[in-house]
Amino acid sequence: MTTQHPEFSLKATAGGFNVFSKPGSSYDRVKDENDRAVFILPHAKTADDPWYSVSTVGTTNTILGKDTDKALWYRIQIANGSIDITGWIRAAHVESDDDLSGVPVAWTPIRLSFDSNANVRVVRSGPDAGYDTVGSITAGTKYPVLGKDSDQEAWYEIRYDPTHPDCTGWIPAAQVQIHEAQDSIQQDDLPVTWLPPLIPDSLQLPFAEGDVHDITSLFNDPRRGPGGWDLDRYM
Repeated sequence: MTTQHPEFSLKATAGGFNVFSKPGSSYDRVKDENDRAVFILPHAKTADDPWYSVSTVGTTNTILGKDTDKALWYRIQIANGSIDITGWIRAAHVESDDDLSGVPVAWTPIRLSFDSNANVRVVRSGPDAGYDTVGSITAGTKYPVLGKDSDQEAWYEIRYDPTHPDCTGWIPAAQVQIHEAQDSIQQDDLPVTWLPPLIPDSLQLPFAEGDVHDITSLFNDPRRGPGGWDLDRYM
């Protein structure tokens, strides 16, 4: 028996959208057979669109799965002849006349828990003890892990209230235990989801108009690991 997947179209809220390998914009973008990142269009392709872009007009566009019951991301397939693209896109970019209530959850995140004499651990708004407390987690309960602060994994970003997708925060990696389901991504594949401020809060810039100053040294900050602050992420 063939499964009938609901069809969709893209909202015309932007010129085009990226497709990711997993449900999150910190993951790698899906690439075509020529190793180019896929960029899909909600309209017929024109001369003004990037030459490597793909129009979803005239293709079969189906929703294969979602990341959670709340469906923040959809796993999609775009197919037509030589075109066959499968990946994840934000649910906010998708519209459909079909019933999406039966779309299956197709994502199993890594989860973490902690066992301690303390029954509660605080969750912070950023990966440092100086950030505000935004919530808490309790001992023995497993929570989905969304990402990490750096390749050194000193802190994990988690969803501390599974019923509210926006309830996310940070917990020290040293205080928790990671659980990897057999069909989940591996711990090493967790994306870095922390983007620090471009300029540290303590920096004062009493520069006169027209002055030129080299602030590159500010980004050699040990809090960002061996590489310092990543300038390329702001360019």
